[in-house]
Amino acid sequence: MKTAVIVCNGPSLADVPNEWLDKYTTFGCNRVFLKEGFIPTYLSIFDVKMVFNANSRDEAYNALQASEEGFISSDVGAYFHDAQMKKPDNVRVFNWKNLMSDDGRYLSAFSMNPENVVNSGGSVTYVNMQIAWWKGFRRLLCVGLDHNFTGPRGDHFTTEYNAGVGIPYAEGNSTPGEGAGNWFWNSEHFYEKTAAFYKVARQQFKGEIYNLTPESALDPEILPIGSIDEWTF
Repeated sequence: MKTAVIVCNGPSLADVPNEWLDKYTTFGCNRVFLKEGFIPTYLSIFDVKMVFNANSRDEAYNALQASEEGFISSDVGAYFHDAQMKKPDNVRVFNWKNLMSDDGRYLSAFSMNPENVVNSGGSVTYVNMQIAWWKGFRRLLCVGLDHNFTGPRGDHFTTEYNAGVGIPYAEGNSTPGEGAGNWFWNSEHFYEKTAAFYKVARQQFKGEIYNLTPESALDPEILPIGSIDEWTF
């Protein structure tokens, strides 16, 4: 069974050795390249916050080129285009959206073909699960999936993660969605939405997905817990 690692950006990622990551095909997202000495096999940047200003855009562009293959949303591609940055040859542009029913409910969809559409699912981790399936991987090991935030902008493996993000988060930290030049963050909304879609992923993936993140707040009934020691060879 083809195995890959889904590299999430939670605080515990700082403790995952690069030597262990390098033994696997890896799918990373957004500013994971800030982990010193690590570039994922596949890098997905779907969140426009990651390319909103010039510095973060240049960093993302260079990291995409350094990966074996990169994936970006059409929104991110538009930012590169506006900055007169030619899409690297190793990068694909995908249609990334929240798939909704006519009455405004999220659809429990797991895309088997991201070339048609990728369901947001509330996180690029969910996006990478869909891309990994499409690439033929049937066992996924998740690291850095802490699923727990204490700060209004989320907690990541480095304090530098949000330093280059151009869109400020709303002071009140209470309204989900984007608006008025601020990118609002609601941790409760995030927990509920992403947990629901991780459950969808496990149901529809028709393979194995494990969470190797120590002390993860994600319910082990959704993704079974393991440790990297079990997957060290």
